Amino acid sequence: ALPYVVVRRLACHCHCCRNPLAELIACLSQPLPRSVPARSRPQVLAFILLHACGWLEGGLVSSFEKFVMDADQLGTLHHLARGVEMDENAQAMDAIREVGPGGHYLGCEHTQQNFKSAFWKSDLLDYKPFETWEDEGARDTQTLAALRVEKMLGDYQQPAMDPAITEALDEFVAKRKAAEPDSFI
Repeated sequence: ALPYVVVRRLACHCHCCRNPLAELIACLSQPLPRSVPARSRPQVLAFILLHACGWLEGGLVSSFEKFVMDADQLGTLHHLARGVEMDENAQAMDAIREVGPGGHYLGCEHTQQNFKSAFWKSDLLDYKPFETWEDEGARDTQTLAALRVEKMLGDYQQPAMDPAITEALDEFVAKRKAAEPDSFI
């Protein structure tokens, strides 16, 4: 695993998406920093996730849609972090014995039992054939992410909080806002 300092520098210099739009290429343009933490410490992964998900234009702006797309793509890391199973089923030893030399694995029992769960599959991307995708409105990834954001925000329920804590937090925020000039004027 790479030392934490090296990974942090990689995160700062490589991971900030410089794309101006929340599109799939903006998510996929950052493969190196996402692969590093998969082989490193959990706090490194947390650092990169907290400082990159949803970022556009090098971190100058953020996007809910980009956040959803990034989080979806990070599912690959979650899948990879499980590691490689070494049991008989994962190594498909029964299938090798069943099929033998010159056969194919598509119809064997092992394939039928495992093909739905063997690979990570995004639940955001649209895997339909082109004609079906076009007939259903040709929704791109950003549109699908926007729909997901709309649903997530619509389903959100604010957790209950002690009114005294809410009041203290509101007071703290108001005090900090008053202490700092607005830099966007």
